[in-house]
Amino acid sequence: IAVSGTAVAQQDAALPAFDYSHFEDRFRGPEESIRKRQALYLPILKEAAPVLDVACGRGEMLELLREQGIAARGVDLDLDMVERCKAKNLPVERADALAYLEAQPAESLGAVFSAQFIEHLPAAAYVRLIELAFSRLRPGGRLILETQNPECLAIFSQSFYLDPTHVRPVPLEQARFLMEEACFHDIAVHYLSPAAEAGL
Repeated sequence: IAVSGTAVAQQDAALPAFDYSHFEDRFRGPEESIRKRQALYLPILKEAAPVLDVACGRGEMLELLREQGIAARGVDLDLDMVERCKAKNLPVERADALAYLEAQPAESLGAVFSAQFIEHLPAAAYVRLIELAFSRLRPGGRLILETQNPECLAIFSQSFYLDPTHVRPVPLEQARFLMEEACFHDIAVHYLSPAAEAGL
């Protein structure tokens, strides 16, 4: 599912240490397939520059945005992911996502995009991400959060627990409530793909 809303007017150190870049290559799928899935966000983001891709990973969304001439940059804590992005000449910084977002000026962003990241966060950090995004978005800015849908029970046997860095699934109504509490409006939900195709 993806939840997006309009603004009015660090990963846990206890996570297991392993090659997450290699893990994504094996279990999330080829970059081209992710690019095809994420292309559906382009109509939402076409007038939303600058876009910040939070936990940008391998940079699929950043590549799509560059191809469309939409100004964007990314942030990720994983050194391998950052190096992969830089090898593709994508504007990415290595930093804690929340600290980076907090350092941005108020109302300086047109959109905050984050795919398959909030399920990696403890609840307090996830709430803070939404609050920070609202304060850094200009009026009319968009927040897009993509995550696995816990209403689809198949994710638990196929993908959610496969990733040892996942903390907890985020129910749709919880995401909607937290975005409303942060003063987002025009909240929309998009069901993206069957569980077997959803990836990590």
